[in-house]
Amino acid sequence: MIVLLHVSIAVASLVLVTHTFFKPANKTLFASYGSILATLMSGLYLVLIEPARMPHTCEVGLIYLVIAVTMTLMARTRLLSTKKSEKTL
Repeated sequence: MIVLLHVSIAVASLVLVTHTFFKPANKTLFASYGSILATLMSGLYLVLIEPARMPHTCEVGLIYLVIAVTMTLMARTRLLSTKKSEKTL
């Protein structure tokens, strides 16, 4: 059951991060941070209750983390550059 919840959180997080990347805003940026944290926490819980799956879980988790954090940081950069260009106008 917790695996299904974890996968749902991760997929929803990737959808949110993708939305934030294409339409950056402060609210969606903070929601992306929260969704990444929720995915990591549920993944950590899974590793703690089922240590035998740890190698596979960590590989997939690192791939997710790289993608989600990279897209979120790029969205943050785009948001900051948009705000700077609005100030100069």
